[in-house]
Amino acid sequence: MNPKVPASAPEKRWAVTLMFGTSNTTASNNPIDILSSLEGPSKRDDFFVGAAVDYRLFRFWRDFAVDVEGGTGYRWPGSNGGEFWGTVYLRYDGFFWNHILYTSLGVNTGLDVVTRLSPLERATEHHSYLLHSIGPELAFALPDRRDWQFVIRWHHRSGIFGTINDTWHGSNVIAWGVRHWF
Repeated sequence: MNPKVPASAPEKRWAVTLMFGTSNTTASNNPIDILSSLEGPSKRDDFFVGAAVDYRLFRFWRDFAVDVEGGTGYRWPGSNGGEFWGTVYLRYDGFFWNHILYTSLGVNTGLDVVTRLSPLERATEHHSYLLHSIGPELAFALPDRRDWQFVIRWHHRSGIFGTINDTWHGSNVIAWGVRHWF
């Protein structure tokens, strides 16, 4: 249990996240290029909508937590395909300003599978429907309403430098959304 939460309020273990984002599928995998596609995506850029369920496994050293997450999403119009992932998150939420704005910083690792490759992934010689999922995430909430969080995440599919099926490319989504802990 987090000592920054009143003793009368046990930590909530389940969460649902709804998110929306964009991916620049024709340029580099640079996050700045992805964000620039928000100004006016090309015909081949993807939008992303998704949902995830998290479960808090445990908390350690007071400010760290380990969660598992399963999620599903859909990318369109460039990919026009579904996406599924299973990851483990390491989260830190011991920031000194949490009494003003609760903040959680997380990073995940796991597996990601798509039903249809993005244009960027299809254009490469080696590609795989199953790739590594990794990415940082920031969550913000009002201090007295930590169960409702605004989430920003870099959702990255990676071949881990050729480790998976000799795949050197992947795809990225910058997504934002809402998470509710219960």
